Amino acid sequence: KNENFKPPRIGLSVCLFIVSVLMLLASYFMGLDEMIFGSQFFYIALAMGVVGTFLFFFSLSGFFLKLFRQSRRIYLKGLNMFVLRQINSKINTTYVSVSMVCLMLFISIVTLSSGIGISNRISESMENNIPFDASLVATAAVDGRDVTVNNYPGFDLIRIAEEKGIRLDDFAESYWTTRFYGVDGQTERAVAKELMNIGPRFMKLSDFNLILERRGIAPITLKPGECALNSSDSNSEYRKKLNAFAESAPSITVGGTRLTADASRLYRYALNVTQNPGMAVTVVVPDELLAGARPVADVLQIIYKGDDKGYEAQCREALAQLSLPGNVLKSLETGASVRETSNTATTTVAYLAIYLGVVFLITSAAVLAISQLSETSDNVHRYGLLRKIGTDDRMIHKALFAQILIYFGVPLLLALAHSAVGIGIMNKLVHMLGNGSILGSSLFMAAIMLVIYGGYFLATYFSSKNMIARSNLQNS
Repeated sequence: KNENFKPPRIGLSVCLFIVSVLMLLASYFMGLDEMIFGSQFFYIALAMGVVGTFLFFFSLSGFFLKLFRQSRRIYLKGLNMFVLRQINSKINTTYVSVSMVCLMLFISIVTLSSGIGISNRISESMENNIPFDASLVATAAVDGRDVTVNNYPGFDLIRIAEEKGIRLDDFAESYWTTRFYGVDGQTERAVAKELMNIGPRFMKLSDFNLILERRGIAPITLKPGECALNSSDSNSEYRKKLNAFAESAPSITVGGTRLTADASRLYRYALNVTQNPGMAVTVVVPDELLAGARPVADVLQIIYKGDDKGYEAQCREALAQLSLPGNVLKSLETGASVRETSNTATTTVAYLAIYLGVVFLITSAAVLAISQLSETSDNVHRYGLLRKIGTDDRMIHKALFAQILIYFGVPLLLALAHSAVGIGIMNKLVHMLGNGSILGSSLFMAAIMLVIYGGYFLATYFSSKNMIARSNLQNS
């Protein structure tokens, strides 16, 4: 005897099904819109996806059996009638659990697919931000309105260190200073307008080439009337803006001289050790054009004598003694500290992705397995009746396999549809961290899904099959 459940009328069920599909499609399109990331509309799209999932399975319960009854060729083939009635018999108690399983599978697939990819991109982007062993940056402080104070005088950091009795030679194989400049505000505002309202810094060609030389990179040359652009930021949107800006061959005025830059003069080198390079472009110009320009930052670049970890401690201890007068911010970044931050972030992201993904996947598969084993135990006599009316074991096993496959397959199919959108969103996040994709981690997820979810499916089928076989032996 089936459960006494009166599903909604067929007309209402179809209407609810259409509404659920429209809600899911709307949530997909809203979720893929880059403009709503982090906004209230993103959470609205998420809520619509959840509600749409529940409505999908609830409405399906109202016309699932009637839909297949319309095709007698399918409904009366083999034991399809028995299988469909078995599924329909528990439809009122399973649509909620199936909906929850679908959402858990969605979370599992997205976290497993994107977590490893994001972790790898964090590690790669951090490593790109370590051109040297350490960088001490001195720059103007900000006032209470977070506006940079434009009275930074500029400092000879090496001379100040020597005056303080700091012996850089004790731990540094080589060291030098790099200075960044600002030019007239009109030029800075014109460039900022094209680059997401972020103003540029200016740098002497000799300083830029010295950084390249210490990194083992060939120096660049500038013809009269040329300048170069450099930005190590990996944000994909900023890169697009910068590429478009360079391809337009912009004209930049420095010291009354008009300079042009093009795409062939666009570089992506980290100019000092940093946790986050920020969305800023450095304009490299001939040295003489910055004579008398206002400094905005000074950087003491350091390369250690070797790999001895003691040099790291010596560097930190020595430069902690260096104090600068005036309204100045001083920050020390070392390659070791950046790598430590990177390792912490990547380990945390990877652990959470794998832990949550695997736990949700196992939970989903376990819920379906227990549900099917319980149903087989309750209805084992029905399979006995099939055998009494002449059904052979092969047909019974095929019907059992089809029933369990539908229970495991339907929520997985909808979860995969959800995941296609979710992975697309996460892939954009990976692109924001730099060039790359999560294809490799998606294949990793597919392997885990095959092993765990497929393993639970097969275990459920064979356990149910053995349960029916034991019942048959007891009754014979």
